[in-house]
Amino acid sequence: MIGRFYRFLMRMYTRVKDDDIFALGAQMAYYLILSFFPFLIFLIALVNYIPISSGEVLRNLLTILPYEAYILVRDIVVEVVDTRTQGLASISGILALWFASNGIGAIISGLNKAYDEREKRTFVKVRFISIVFTLLISLVIVISFILLVFGGVIKKQLLDDIELTPVTQGAWNTGRYIFISSVILFIFLALFKYGPSRRLKWRETIPGAAFSTLGWLGTSIGFSYYVDNFANYSAFYGSIGGVAILLIWLYFSAVVILLGGELNAALIYNKHQKKGGSHI
Repeated sequence: MIGRFYRFLMRMYTRVKDDDIFALGAQMAYYLILSFFPFLIFLIALVNYIPISSGEVLRNLLTILPYEAYILVRDIVVEVVDTRTQGLASISGILALWFASNGIGAIISGLNKAYDEREKRTFVKVRFISIVFTLLISLVIVISFILLVFGGVIKKQLLDDIELTPVTQGAWNTGRYIFISSVILFIFLALFKYGPSRRLKWRETIPGAAFSTLGWLGTSIGFSYYVDNFANYSAFYGSIGGVAILLIWLYFSAVVILLGGELNAALIYNKHQKKGGSHI
């Protein structure tokens, strides 16, 4: 048992090394940071239709982003949310969605490399998939904002006549985060199934999706805590410290997603090898 696990780890190490995951993660981070602000603009355009203030949006961004990266996006959020620019959700929103989908397109390319798969779909189909996943991720973030910001209001409406104990209160708060994590898991499941050009079964995407969900949440929280409490990137990068932190966070996120794809590919290879099938 231990021997098989060790051999699997060595196979994973070889795959990560051969596919240049960390170099590919850096490339993906470049595309992701170029698409981050268009995505943010499109997201805030959607949030415009929810009765939520910029302060509430910012407080929830602070739970995801390190403080200096949060400062970088603060002015954009305040300007867009507080001015309630209705035209943004039309022409500018569509353009923002198009450019934001480039980040998902980079992830699809990385997943294809994990499976040693050449892209056989048309450009239009790949772009359509990228836009759909951009919309899904936007929807997840909006739902997360609603649950985090209005969770107390929803609880009051549903449980107004019930006196909640501290245990029940904790269960309600925990349930909100479990629901959000479950939705993120579903997004990764769909991304790993429909992202690569290779046909995959749902069960073949579960290990990588679970790894990427836990890894992304843990990495984001851990990196945010480290930057806010120990690191001082402004001392090295000056006024662009926020950009550097945002880029590093996107790099870690890209690597975690790619590792999830590599994990799925390694498990499929291991199954085919046991059956005497061909390599992927």
